[in-house]
Amino acid sequence: MLQAINDQFPLDPDTSWMVGDTEKDMECARRMGIRSALVKTGKGQRELDNGVVSRETTPIFNDLDEFVNWLL
Repeated sequence: MLQAINDQFPLDPDTSWMVGDTEKDMECARRMGIRSALVKTGKGQRELDNGVVSRETTPIFNDLDEFVNWLL
């Protein structure tokens, strides 16, 4: 899905972020060459508790609002 969007509206890897709540979201961002951030809402906290997402390489936020405030 992200590739289809990128074909129509090219993503700038220097300014693009993918925010998600699973390792699959983080992997999708890596494959697209964009940065990713994990939110603890949804499945995010469970992914962290299970060690699925790396705390060392992935910025982690409580929710989307916290990410947006950090980004701005």
